[in-house]
Amino acid sequence: MNQEVKKKKNGCLIAVIIVSGIITLVIIVGIIIGISLLKRDMTVEVDFDKQELESAYDKMGMENDNDTPTLNDIFYRKYKASENGHAADMSLSNEEITALFDDMSSRDDYIQNVRFKGTGDGEFEVSFELNNIDEIISEAEQYYPEVDNFTGIIDTVKESLEGAVVYHSGALEYSQENGFEATTAKLKVGILPISEGQQQVIVDSICGLMNRMVEDIDALNINEINITEDGLDFVGTLPDEIDTN
Repeated sequence: MNQEVKKKKNGCLIAVIIVSGIITLVIIVGIIIGISLLKRDMTVEVDFDKQELESAYDKMGMENDNDTPTLNDIFYRKYKASENGHAADMSLSNEEITALFDDMSSRDDYIQNVRFKGTGDGEFEVSFELNNIDEIISEAEQYYPEVDNFTGIIDTVKESLEGAVVYHSGALEYSQENGFEATTAKLKVGILPISEGQQQVIVDSICGLMNRMVEDIDALNINEINITEDGLDFVGTLPDEIDTN
């Protein structure tokens, strides 16, 4: 039982940090102002459809069998990849990347409606919606016991947090020596900014997850990966299959 609780905590850590930070900011700026800032829609605009999803799988040399890992599966390491791989030299468009993320997040518990847009020179914008706020707040109380002291405020902002849009812009680079490394330019819920300290924890957590996947999957090798204004260029090898474990 304790092991399951630990896995759950690891799974929604990013959402927990974001929600905890927002609660703190709402206390500082005031409930009325805070809620109005949370409700601002910061969704990254990317138009895509089912065709982009199929095109992305074709370029990756994989089949879309509706058993690909969700974001939660990646958090919990609930995925398995084939030992056999194939060479890949491809360019995925912003629409194709967004279609992949949207498909993964559509079956996710906490983070949904992911949108991605490369802006060139390794820089990007991404947005997503927070869901199941009650569960996230329960986890936040375990990480940050002081949150329990503001139950009234939490109850007031909870409705505004449900479905709130998180916006992130920054840069991502990869080297075989250091793996994935990222920097953050902006991280906001609505137009309410997350503190720099919490931003760094979130960025480090995401890079840690991606580096762990590279280590876990023998058939995944990255020779070159670059974010462009059109999307993402990749050269390396990919596993023939990757499914939910």
